[in-house]
Amino acid sequence: MKASSAAVYNYVNNVHLSDASSPVSEAHALFLFVFSFLTIIMCCASSTICVRAARDSNIAINALNIRRKYHRNMQLYMLIKEKIMVEK
Repeated sequence: MKASSAAVYNYVNNVHLSDASSPVSEAHALFLFVFSFLTIIMCCASSTICVRAARDSNIAINALNIRRKYHRNMQLYMLIKEKIMVEK
């Protein structure tokens, strides 16, 4: 473990940053292209999951509100029905 961490540390220290105006090598360009493509795909996939979760929770909240209104209306209907029966 110590040897592998030392090897990684040495590799990172040996990486030289190039000037921003210098052209990118072909190997690095391919890596950057693949990385950017995968990043875009992952962002789209994660936003799709978030949108679906939000839609499902919104549907559940709407169903709960509809149930509450139904029970309230049913209670009002029963009260009115009892009042009509008492008045007769």
